[in-house]
Amino acid sequence: MDRGYHKHHIGRRKQADRHPIAEQSPLNPERRRKHNKQLRDRFGDNSRTNANKRRDNHESRRLRRGARLTLNMWNMNFGGFSDGGVAANHVIRFNWGGTINLYNAADYSWRGRFEVEGGENINISKNGVGSQRFEVTGIKNHFGNIRANEGLLEIDASAISTLFANNLYVSGGSFKNVGNLNVGALTLMRGTIVLGNDTGMIIVDGNLSKGDAPEDAGKISIDFSELTASGEYTLIEVLGDIIDFDREDALADFDLINLVEGANAELIWDGNSLVLSYTVPEPAAVAAILGAAALGFAALRRRK
Repeated sequence: MDRGYHKHHIGRRKQADRHPIAEQSPLNPERRRKHNKQLRDRFGDNSRTNANKRRDNHESRRLRRGARLTLNMWNMNFGGFSDGGVAANHVIRFNWGGTINLYNAADYSWRGRFEVEGGENINISKNGVGSQRFEVTGIKNHFGNIRANEGLLEIDASAISTLFANNLYVSGGSFKNVGNLNVGALTLMRGTIVLGNDTGMIIVDGNLSKGDAPEDAGKISIDFSELTASGEYTLIEVLGDIIDFDREDALADFDLINLVEGANAELIWDGNSLVLSYTVPEPAAVAAILGAAALGFAALRRRK
């Protein structure tokens, strides 16, 4: 790895990697700033530290009580969930069991806590061309199946470290995770994984597969349109088995799309981790490339 890279240590770290400063309570603002700088220097800005979690928890406590929605379900259809941009402690409670079908025609965002009272029988299926963003501040229990069938489903579960769902399916839609997301199993059949500077790992406690009919599965696109920072990123970490994927050639199963002009990307399997090395050219280099292209085009026109 080139020394110019910023290496993002995302997700679970071994006990030996824990920084002792993260376990202390800063005594004053100046010390807190020094602590946070040391943590950023070692682990990178993309890592969530205990200090950040304490700050977020404090912010959550300061917010007023928000809207509380209780869904006594089996199968229910919605056009999307929105908090209206109101910062508060919103809660959605899911009772019994069944599937929430989201048919978003537009883009919606919701921030708050999920209370899953139906055990493993509560599912979310994202349909519709619009996007649905969930910023999860807390969760009780976990979901059964999460499906990205159409449009964009974005889940920010960086505030929690427990299991979010038994199964995550990318089956035609686009999916983005902000921070780390813990799932029991991951099935990639077709669709897109969207990357951003705030993307973490998908941590799979069980297996990664292409589903029951791998011969019908297509390539998964990895979309770089929101990723602007050079670095080394672990996208997926599998604790179980990797089934029907080419471990020698990651690009046999994944397409890289919407890269920055002049960027370099390398995608490999490193053991059971899918690792991306990404280099974005400096602005001066981009300007030089565009300038050279413009000169070449002008020279071509003169010849004609």
